[in-house]
Amino acid sequence: MKKVGDVYEQDMDPYSEYQHQPKQEIQPTCSNMEVAVQPKRIDTARQKMNKVIDGIDEAIEGAELIFEFGNKLAERFRRF
Repeated sequence: MKKVGDVYEQDMDPYSEYQHQPKQEIQPTCSNMEVAVQPKRIDTARQKMNKVIDGIDEAIEGAELIFEFGNKLAERFRRF
């Protein structure tokens, strides 16, 4: 700081000693990269939903078989 009249001023720029270092970019090489393959969330969710729908279809088919069997029994009982 230096006194100029009644005011103190800086005698140098505070940023003059700063030297900007450009950022060096590192080029990735195949040997440095590790690729982890993860299953896609959408595919796993779709597979689970397909399993649920298959289970529901089997339950409906089973109920239809039971109703058909009940209808056949009712027809036989009506004959007597």
